[in-house]
Parts: sequence; C-alpha cells; structure tokens
Amino acid sequence: MSSIPKKLALQLDAYDQGLLPEDLQIEMVQFLIDCDLHNELTQYQQLCDYFIAEGLCYEVGSAEDFDNLETFIPGFHD
Repeated sequence: MSSIPKKLALQLDAYDQGLLPEDLQIEMVQFLIDCDLHNELTQYQQLCDYFIAEGLCYEVGSAEDFDNLETFIPGFHD
C-alpha cells in the first residue's frame, strides 16, 4: 500500500485512541470509502460498512453495478 495522507493518518490515530469527534469520524470514513482504502485498511472495513448502513456515509458503485440495476429495478433503462 502507498503512503496515506498525513491528515488521514492523524485522524486514524485519534480514532484508534478514542479521541476523534463524531463529525471527524464521518469525514474520515467517507475519505476511506472514496479512496477505496477501506479495502486496504481492513481493520476499518466494519466501521465503514456500519457508517454506510446507518446512512452516515455512502459508497458510489461502479458503472458495472449501474448496468446491473435492471435486475433489481424492472424498467430501469427504459
């Protein structure tokens, strides 16, 4: 894995110590998701999944996922 931005490293350290405020936890988790780091820093995968499930963060699917929406939403491409 390549190096992570200093701001993120500081947020992760503060989170691990239980010192990161909730608003910065959301910012940190969204950044992990946006940069696909939640798949590399697997110790935060469950946290990211939880924030997504609770609607605090979101994950944008790939174009391939978008093409498969017809399976779930009939007439989606009409």
